[in-house]
Amino acid sequence: MNGKLSLSIITLLVATKILGAPLLMDSRYEIRLFAAAPDIVTPIGAEVDPSGRLFVIESHTLMPPEDYPGPKHDRIKVFEDADQDGKAEKITIFADRLESALRLTFGPDGSLYVGCSKGIWRLEDRDGDGRAETRKRVVTYETDDPFPWGYLDGMTFSGEGDLYFNSGFASFPHRTIGSDGSVISGYGDGGAVLRCRADGSGLKLFATGLWASPALSFDPHGRLLMVDNDPFSQGPNRLIHCVDQGDYGFRIIYGFGGHSPLLGISGEMAGSLPAINITGESPSDLLICATSRFPQDMAKAVLVSLWGDNAIERHELKPSGPTLQSIRSTWLQGGADFKPVDLVAAPSGVIYVTDWVKNDFRNHGYGRIWRIVPKSGVKLETPRKVAPARKLNLPNAPAAIRAALRSKEPLDRHAATVALARPE
Repeated sequence: MNGKLSLSIITLLVATKILGAPLLMDSRYEIRLFAAAPDIVTPIGAEVDPSGRLFVIESHTLMPPEDYPGPKHDRIKVFEDADQDGKAEKITIFADRLESALRLTFGPDGSLYVGCSKGIWRLEDRDGDGRAETRKRVVTYETDDPFPWGYLDGMTFSGEGDLYFNSGFASFPHRTIGSDGSVISGYGDGGAVLRCRADGSGLKLFATGLWASPALSFDPHGRLLMVDNDPFSQGPNRLIHCVDQGDYGFRIIYGFGGHSPLLGISGEMAGSLPAINITGESPSDLLICATSRFPQDMAKAVLVSLWGDNAIERHELKPSGPTLQSIRSTWLQGGADFKPVDLVAAPSGVIYVTDWVKNDFRNHGYGRIWRIVPKSGVKLETPRKVAPARKLNLPNAPAAIRAALRSKEPLDRHAATVALARPE
């Protein structure tokens, strides 16, 4: 046994013994430590490929202190459980020399997309050696705003293969540029959801009025679900059903704190849309259970990681007119040293959780990856595919538009407004 592997095993044993594992509320699962520092430090975004390999962003450029030992750039590590014993025996570097890397997702062609604060890159391992030889920028973000959460963050692909991603609030002028030169610009607006083709062309604004939205994903019905953090001192944090041309009420021009009477992030402002439900503090990711392998009773559930509350919430979704509501419960609760960021599910039904560990935004040299495993005998359902993005159900006839404008449902009124704005 080599020295590095011995150190990794000792680290795992000590971390499990002293720090303890978070407590699962679902008795059908058990949680185990998969990897820890020094093998992984300050992990953020993660993704699993079809063979079960875990790709994780190891952050080193998120406001590191002056005495930070490095490396000087972010990198993407690949963890493999070669002997299926629940520990990462093989760790390799897929890509490095990245700056402010935040999120990962696989594209329709199997290439890996990495979302950095100032752009989205497409990485390819063409020769199959486990390392990306090519990288191409598909989206560029420009701003002088020094606050890193005002940049690009979460991203996902729709059923038809279009890329959807979040652009956080920015108090400075900003521009998002597609690969074909298409531009979305703004100043004083809220965070937004944008969409483009997989190659970065055809950039369009999809929705606005957000604050800082680190994650979004499509469900099997083609609905785009996302989490959104609250402004600095004004709640709530939100789970949102995001729709085309939707406005969710926030504008940075009215202040960071969210106290302005011109702001309303609960759907109380004219023309704005409410959330599905509130979430706990600092939602960082969401996992739609129906598109992964889960027990049948979780087919309508969404899991949300809460960095600020050291927990993972379960939201049981139910129809509410043309949209959704949810019932909240705690699915996993950790201690003060559990800071969950990303949630990803492997084809086997195993769930991986990246853990920032410390209550400190800066890079600090700590980190863990947890592995949540279904117990023997637990029946898991076949994952459902993501459907093409659902279109707004626009009323056409004048009488239908008038009826929708009088509806008690904000989404019906929104659809009527969109219908009235059509050139015809």
